[in-house]
Amino acid sequence: MLPSDDAISLIDRLFDEGFEVFMTADHGNIAADGIGTPKDGVLVEVAGKRARIYDNPNFRAEAKSDYPESIEWPNIGLPQDRHVLLPKGLRAFTAENKHVVSHGGISLEEIIVPFVRFTQDE
Repeated sequence: MLPSDDAISLIDRLFDEGFEVFMTADHGNIAADGIGTPKDGVLVEVAGKRARIYDNPNFRAEAKSDYPESIEWPNIGLPQDRHVLLPKGLRAFTAENKHVVSHGGISLEEIIVPFVRFTQDE
């Protein structure tokens, strides 16, 4: 995706004012294929496509029984009252065979943060 004319104008102005210009963004996204959506209604605290968070381990276990290929995260780095279910590989909890771009899982692509330094041509 190319920068808009407004973005280019802003970068040019910053250069004119003597600034060095850098740009970064939030963590990345990943393309994933749907395996279905757990039907757990209000039992799920956060119903993401790449991660589902439950406040009760029994609710997570019930969802896992419907999606046996999914991964029960062992709460590394999370509060003890959060129980995460992740789709395995490049999968997502969305309509079966639906292709989506999302974030929130455990893939390397989702932790890469872009960092760009702009320079002026002389």
